[in-house]
Amino acid sequence: MSNIILVRLCINPNWIINRIQKHLDPLAVAVNVCQGSNTRVDQVALVFARLYKYYTDISAAALLSSPDGSSLVNVILTSLDTRWEKVDHDFFMVAIALNPFVKTSLFAPMVSTVVLVTMIERLYCCVFEVTTVPSTLGFHAVVYLTDNYDAFGYPGGDWNQENLRT
Repeated sequence: MSNIILVRLCINPNWIINRIQKHLDPLAVAVNVCQGSNTRVDQVALVFARLYKYYTDISAAALLSSPDGSSLVNVILTSLDTRWEKVDHDFFMVAIALNPFVKTSLFAPMVSTVVLVTMIERLYCCVFEVTTVPSTLGFHAVVYLTDNYDAFGYPGGDWNQENLRT
């Protein structure tokens, strides 16, 4: 295995730097996004999900090509798993669902609208320290989550030039 690394370094002296950069760049972007003064909870959740997908893809590619270097990726994935276990999942999922650009598109096959509405009601009770939710909250949540208009008011999320002219 060390011979392979030496050959790669002889062919491309920047190989190790490129490899380290490939692993660290997404973390640097995530830190910059999450430390912004206007960062929202849904952005943190989406960055977290993007990191997990990125490193999972690298791990899968490393298993297919060569086993060296996948240990660093596995450490990062384990760290992400540990962090995710410590957070309130409902809070992040509701934040993503309430993002008008995302809504239920990320949850569609796995989490139903009813489950998301239940999470919204549970969080409402927790945040406002009440035992019952307003009677119309569930209805309005379903209407919002299943609304066919995108964040700009265009039907079906279709924000093309044809719709802009009308």
